[in-house]
Amino acid sequence: MSINKLFIKAEDAFKNGNYEESRKILKSILRKLPSNINALNYLAFVELKLNNQVDAVKLFTSSLLFKFEQPEIHFNLGNCYLEKEDYDLSEKSYKQSLILDPKNPLTYVNLGKVYFKTNKLVEAEKNYFQALSIDKKNLNAFFNLAFLYNFKGNYHEASKIYEDLIKKNINSSELRYNLAIAYDNQGKYKEAVKNYQEAIKLNNNNFFAKFNLSCLYLHQQNFEKGWDLYKNRWHLLKKNIVFESLPECKDINNSDNILIWGEQGIGDQIIYSSMLKDLPRSKKITISIDKRLIPIYQRSFSYLNFICFQDAEKNEKLYSSHIAMADLGVFYRNNSKSFSNQPIGFLKPNLEELKVIKKKIHSYQKKICGISWKSKNEKIGHAKSLKLEDMSELLSMKNLSFYDLQYGETDKEKDYLKKKYNIDINSIENIDKFNNLDGLLTLIEACDYVVTSSNVTAHLAGALGKETFLLVPKNIGALWYWHGTKNSLWYPKVKIFQQNEEGKWANEIKKIVNEISN
Repeated sequence: MSINKLFIKAEDAFKNGNYEESRKILKSILRKLPSNINALNYLAFVELKLNNQVDAVKLFTSSLLFKFEQPEIHFNLGNCYLEKEDYDLSEKSYKQSLILDPKNPLTYVNLGKVYFKTNKLVEAEKNYFQALSIDKKNLNAFFNLAFLYNFKGNYHEASKIYEDLIKKNINSSELRYNLAIAYDNQGKYKEAVKNYQEAIKLNNNNFFAKFNLSCLYLHQQNFEKGWDLYKNRWHLLKKNIVFESLPECKDINNSDNILIWGEQGIGDQIIYSSMLKDLPRSKKITISIDKRLIPIYQRSFSYLNFICFQDAEKNEKLYSSHIAMADLGVFYRNNSKSFSNQPIGFLKPNLEELKVIKKKIHSYQKKICGISWKSKNEKIGHAKSLKLEDMSELLSMKNLSFYDLQYGETDKEKDYLKKKYNIDINSIENIDKFNNLDGLLTLIEACDYVVTSSNVTAHLAGALGKETFLLVPKNIGALWYWHGTKNSLWYPKVKIFQQNEEGKWANEIKKIVNEISN
C-alpha cells in the first residue's frame, strides 16, 4: 500500500477515535520514511490524544530536525509544553513560531495564556489585543480577554465582551457561566441567576455553574433552592469522603445509627456544626470531624459521639446511613426564619485553661482585643488577607491591648509594626494556633473583642459567641455564608464589614474603630 493511502487510513482511524490503530499505521510509515514530517506531526497528535505528552514533545522536536522553519511545529510544541505546565519552554516555542509567522492570531492567544498562567497580566492582555488586531472576530482572543478581565476584577469590561458575543449569536455554556460570574461580582444578582441557569440549560454537566448558582441562592437566603444545588460541590472538590457501602440519610428524625461527617475545611465544619443542637437526642448519632476539633466538641456536645475522619472511613459498616454536615441545612436551615433559634455561642472553652490564660493576658484598665489577619486558603486566601500594617489605625487605639491570634509565622510583620509605629502585639508563645485549636479557642474566649479576616479564627470566635468584627473581601473570597447583613445569620455576635473596593481595607478598619469606640 502506498504512503499516501496509509496516511489516509491513519487519518480515518484518528477521526473515528481509533487512536491505537492510527498510531500503528503512522509508525509503519515512519519505519519506511523516518523523516516524513506529516507522519511525525500526526503521530504527535495521536500521542496527545493518548495522554502521552512526553512522546508528543519528542516527535515534534524530531520534526524540527528536518524542518526547523515550520512555524506550526513550534506552535504545536508550545501547546504541548503549555499542557505540561512548562511555561518557559512554551513561551519560547510560541515566540519562535511568531518569528516565522508573525500573523497567526492563535499563537498570540496561546502566548497570552502562558503569560496569564505566570501572572504576567499586562503581557497577556497585549497578546490578546495583538491577536484581535490581526483578526477582529477572533473568538479565542475575546474569550480569553474577557476571562482575564474577570480575573482582574474588571467585571464590567468582561460582561460587555460576553454580551457583545451573545448579540452576535455566539453562545455556549462556558460563555454564559463566565458572564454570570461577571454579573455576580457586580452585584447584579438577577442577571447572574439568569445566566447561571442558561449555562446549565446548555450543559447540564456544568457543575461549576450549578455550584455557583447554589452559593448565590444561599447568599440571597433562598435556602430551599440553594441547598438542592449545593450538592453539586462534590463534583468540584478534590477531597471527598465517600461512604460507598452506606445509603445517604434522607430523614434524620426517622433514622438511627447515623454517621454525620464534617466536610471541607475547619471553618466549614464549625459553621455547619451549629446545627448539631437541632439533632434529635433520642437517636444514635456519630459525628466525624477533624481530630483537632474533637476535644472541643466532646466538651461542647457531651451527648454526641465524635470521632476523627480516619476512624469513620475504617469503620463505615458500623453505621446505617450517612450525611454530610452541610446537608443538615436541608432539614434545619431551609428558610431565614429557621435561624431564629441559632445559638449565640455553641462551643465551650476549657475553663481551667481559661483561668491560666486570663492571668497571663490581664491588662489593667484595658480591654483585650484578639487579632487575626491572614487566610492560608490556596485559591482565595490572598483576597481574604490583610497586611498587619493595614490594621494600624485600629492597633493605635490606646484603650486596647492586642493579642496575636494568627496562625503561621507573624514575627516579621509584628517587628516591622513595632519599628514603624511603635505598636506592640502581644503573643502567648506556648499555643500552637494551627494544631492546638482548643488552646486557640480558649485564648479567643479570654479576649473582649476579636477583629479578624475570614479564616478559622472568625469561625471559632463566632461559635463562642464572642463579639467579633469580621473583615470580608468585596468579591473573590467573599464566601456565601457571610450574607450581606450587618450581623451573621450563623454567628449572631459576628459583625460583618465588607470591602467597598477590592484590596483596600482602610474604610472597614475605620468603621471597626468607630464601633469599638462607641
